[in-house]
Formats: sequence, structure tokens, C-alpha cells
Amino acid sequence: MGRIVVLPPDVASQIAAGEVVERPASVVKELIENSLDAGATRVIVRVEEGGKKLIRVTDDGCGMDPEDAVLAFQRHATSKIKDAEDLWRITTMGFRGEALPSIASVSHVELVTRPPTAEQGTKVVVEGGILQVVEPIGCPQGTTVTVKGLFFNTPARLKFLKAASTEFAHIAEVVSRYILAFPEVSFTLFHGDREILHHVPTGDERSALAEVVGREIAYQLVPVQYHEPPYTVRGFISPPTISKPTRSHQWFFVNNRFVRNKTLAAAVSHAYHGFIPEGRQPIAILFLDLPPELVDVNVHPAKIEVRFRKEAEVQAVVVRGLREALIAGQVIPAPSLQLKTQPTESHESALTLRPPSAQPTSRSVQRDLLDLRTLLRVRFGRAEQANVPQPETTLSQQTQPIPAAPPVTVPQSPTREAQQPTPIATARAMPLIVRPVKLTPIKQLAATYILAENEQGDLFIVSQHRAHERVLFEQLIRRSEGSEVLKQGLVMPFTLNLGQTQAAFVEANLKVLKQAGFELEPFGRNTFLVRTVPAIIAQRDYERLLQDLIDELTAGEIPKTGELLLDLLAAVACKAAIKAGDVLSFEEMQQLLDDLLSLENPTLCPHGQPVIIALTKSELDKRFERG
Repeated sequence: MGRIVVLPPDVASQIAAGEVVERPASVVKELIENSLDAGATRVIVRVEEGGKKLIRVTDDGCGMDPEDAVLAFQRHATSKIKDAEDLWRITTMGFRGEALPSIASVSHVELVTRPPTAEQGTKVVVEGGILQVVEPIGCPQGTTVTVKGLFFNTPARLKFLKAASTEFAHIAEVVSRYILAFPEVSFTLFHGDREILHHVPTGDERSALAEVVGREIAYQLVPVQYHEPPYTVRGFISPPTISKPTRSHQWFFVNNRFVRNKTLAAAVSHAYHGFIPEGRQPIAILFLDLPPELVDVNVHPAKIEVRFRKEAEVQAVVVRGLREALIAGQVIPAPSLQLKTQPTESHESALTLRPPSAQPTSRSVQRDLLDLRTLLRVRFGRAEQANVPQPETTLSQQTQPIPAAPPVTVPQSPTREAQQPTPIATARAMPLIVRPVKLTPIKQLAATYILAENEQGDLFIVSQHRAHERVLFEQLIRRSEGSEVLKQGLVMPFTLNLGQTQAAFVEANLKVLKQAGFELEPFGRNTFLVRTVPAIIAQRDYERLLQDLIDELTAGEIPKTGELLLDLLAAVACKAAIKAGDVLSFEEMQQLLDDLLSLENPTLCPHGQPVIIALTKSELDKRFERG
């Protein structure tokens, strides 16, 4: 008997569903695209429990007659292409005929539809890919698709879904994309009984932008309009004065289809080279219009990726278009209002706060770091411990090994418990050094590393940023275990205007943010009033820092521990810690080393990266051939 067999239809349908339906947001995407292809001018999306319990998409499109309503659940049944040649002339959102059958194979689906010329509509019910009901029904013009119990028959896939708030954030992101691409269509998004998003087409493109990126940013974006036959590049980009820590605020559309494309992402990076600081990313909402035969949209089951016939040419055109817009739209940044702060708790009155600033100069860094004990203990929330002696080093701490150079590979998952580096087998055994009780600084190397020695003459190399990050993280952990971290009240609270995805994340996690020191309260659609910030960032540009934290968390750029509070505290510690390039005196280096060695786990930063490595004196003697 042969080894190759044809898969049963139920198995094949679940494989196909896995390609198209990854999570609830995938269902919303496919159903909205069907609505848009049906000519809808109004689309209403309603979900419950992040889409895991219910997804309902209603439109006022052309609807379907009874025959088409049943046929739509057959695999590869579509009204959008007829033959292979049509694949090079695709102008619709959908065309593969996989959406409804794939969704129906892993859920309970009810479709109610009526074309404008029919007196009554049609109701079709499909459960787990099996047709259950076809009957006439009274209903308004258009189509409503209700999806319940997603992945009810594939429990393994159901377990991979995230929390309801996370899944809803993905759904909000999907709806936001279509608001950008189709500002002439009305979109409404409900989560349970609450209306989260409502876009009314006004004819003003910036009103659509405001729903996605926030009002403040939307009206500062620079328009792009560039034509170089056969290509047209249009949209909006941020001026050099506005940037983000991640690419989460970059959306690319090819013939109005949202795509992820490395060519377009690279074009944005090239266009902004020299305009914004390294490591920052611009905001970009870009639409590339080109003849359909010059782009292949059939390279991904979910239609999320495309391939251009002339990749290099497309990239060059986009770069020229963006550069032209940047040069034409250059602006001079206006000085921002610098707010003073007031302490929330009485013992914080010792803090002397400076207005928020961007990047400090070398001279200001030297001036601010004159007293590292004050910097680490008072400025960063340990004022009440300023005169408390360092805790004695326990026997277990004295025997904790420090990896010798080169650094030992360590686990990449930070946890609350102390972690020990785990040696790996190599061609040459890597010795471990007993954790020192005391380190004496020798010199600062490249304003990034601290060279230090112990009493035995072993050499230690410490990353100053990671060391300070670990110290601050431990402080924040201890504070949060009480209830909340030490926070700083603002004399004048500031408003934080967010995009829809970011706002949904913040609203779902207000309690955790407050526990981390950020006290926010809703202040209108997608806007929050920020009343407090963690004390350790009170002297920094905390408004930008909070915006960056939210962007990084929603974009998944921050390493995840599985606990949002730990992720937040680790990110805050990273932002507040001294940086590579900050010049330290010997007294400052000594205090940082003392604080580091007082911790239970001084060898790893909160993100699981090595803080300290060592080179033994015996290893040095061996290298110099000293007997």
C-alpha cells in the first residue's frame, strides 16, 4: 500500500483554517474585507471577551441571494476572479475564497444577508464546517456574520490565545488599519456593550489619522504626495522632531491593502537617515498605488505580504517621495512647557527636581553625577535609606560564582528569583570566580564599562548601565511588593493622547500602570490624564518616556516575563538607569559597585543579560606565561 494518502476533508479544512485564522483579529480582518468588497459604507464590529466568545461584523453592502449565501461557505468559491490571468489584475481585498469556509471550520457561524432588490433575506448556519441551517429571514440590506466559540473544536489552538485585553488590542489595530485605508467608510467597534471606536467619515483625512495615532500627533504629520509613473506615493509621515522607539507606528498599504513589506520599511529608514537619532523610528502612514500587474498579492494565505516585480525601483521611488516631503515640510521645534513637580509623600521633599530634558550633555552629566550616593539613594527613591549601612554579605552571596571572560551564556528569561548563570560545555572549560565581597574600581573604560579588582587581583568588567538597571529594578520590585512604587505627583498633570491600540492597552491595564507608579485616568476618547510618574524618572522627560513604554509594550518590543508589572518595572529601570557614555568619578563607580554587590542577583540585568564578567589573576598569569 502506498505511503501517500489524501487527507480527510475535516483535517484539510483545519489546516487551511490555520493558515487564514490565527486569532480573533484574523476573523475580523477577513470579515471587514468582505464588507468592503461588497461596497459597504458602514461597518460595525462587535466582540466579546477579546473575540474569543463572540465576533459580529455588520455592513450595509450589496448582500447575497440564497444560492450565493450557501456557496460562499464552499472552499475557493469567490466572485472576484474567474481564471488564472485575473490573479494579475486583483483590485479587491479578498479573492481566494477561503475566509468564510476557514472561519466556519473552527467555530459556530451564522450569516444573515439580503441584497437591496430582495424582499427577504437568508440565514445560513454552519458549525465546525458542517452546514446546519438554510432558511429565509427578515433583515435589513447588507450582511451580518456572527462567529461564536472560535476554536471550539481545536482546543490546542484555543490555549494559544492570549488574554482578552491582548486579543482585543489586536482587533483594535486591525480596525484602525481600515480606518486609515478607507476614511470614507464609517467604522464602529464595540467591546461588549461599550463603544470603543467610532469613525465618522468627514472628508478630512486627518480625522481618520486622529483615531489611530491621536489628535496631537495627527495634526503635526507631514503630507506626502509624489508621483513617478507608474507609481504614486501618498500618505503622512512625521517631521524629524517626532519619532517612536519602535516601528509600531508605521503602516504600509499597497493599492489600499495593508501589507508588511521589508522593501517599504527599508525605504523609510533610508529616507530618514540623518534626520532622526539612531534607534528611533518615524511615524509613517504610506500608500503605494501601482498597476496591479506590478505586484503579486497571492504570496501569503492571509494576504498580508506582497512581492513587487521591481523591488529596487519601488524602494528608490519611495525614498525620493519621502525625502521630498521631509525637505518641503521641515519645521523648527518649539520649546515645550517645562512643568515642576511636587512630592506625593512627605519624605520625598528632599528631591530637587529639574525640568524634563532630552539628552543631557556630557557637562550636565558630570555635574548631575557629583554624588552617586545621592543619585542612587535619594534621586531614585531611597532617601529614607541614605544613612542605613549596607547589608552584610551572606555566606551564600560570598560563594555565588561570577562568569569568567568570555561571558558564560545565561538564560534569557528574567524572573523574580535570583538566577545563576548556567555554564555550557565548550571546547575549553570556562572557570568561574567566587562572587567577591568587595570590588575596587580601577578605571572607567569608554564611559561604558567599569574595570574593577578584588583583593585577590582578579579583574572584573561591569556594564555600568546594566548594573544600575539591576539596582533600580530591585528597588522597584521591593516597592511594588508593598503596594505601589515610590511615585511623584505632578503639579500640572499632562494629557496623553494615544492611538486606538495603545489606548485599549492602557485602559485594560490602568491598575498595573498605577502599581508601577503611573497614575492615569480616562480623559475623553483615547486620552488619559497622567497625575503621577515613578520618582526615579521624575527628572527625565517622563512624558516621552511613558509614551515610549506604551508603544514598546503594545508592539511587543519589550522582553516578556509573563507578568506585565515585571515587564513595566524592568522597562522603567532601563529608561532611568545611567547610560553608556555617562562619565563617572571613582566615588560614583565605587558606590555603584557596592550597591550591585548588595543584591541577591548582581550577575544578570532584568532582561537576562550579563552585568559582570571576570578574568582571574591566574588566567592572566597563564596568558603572560608567568610561572
